[in-house]
Amino acid sequence: KQSYPRDATVPLNLSASYTQLGKFAKAEENARLAINLEPEVFFSHANLGKSLNRQSRFAEAKAVFEDAERRGFDSTQINTGLFTAAFALGD
Repeated sequence: KQSYPRDATVPLNLSASYTQLGKFAKAEENARLAINLEPEVFFSHANLGKSLNRQSRFAEAKAVFEDAERRGFDSTQINTGLFTAAFALGD
């Protein structure tokens, strides 16, 4: 992150790695950074929503996935994440 502070690839990849390691707060932090740097990258939104779901922050995750849909992102990751959050919230 220090060598290329304006490149979203590094925090995006870190967010995916932290998710795999079960470090969801770190995954969230890096996904948010990646979105701030390049908001049009689908995977950053998916990683953020997934990390929020894994932290049982379902309302926030739902909002992230709904925002991703408004941006035109359409994938099974978005649909599954939105379903998970909505189900947990009883929607």
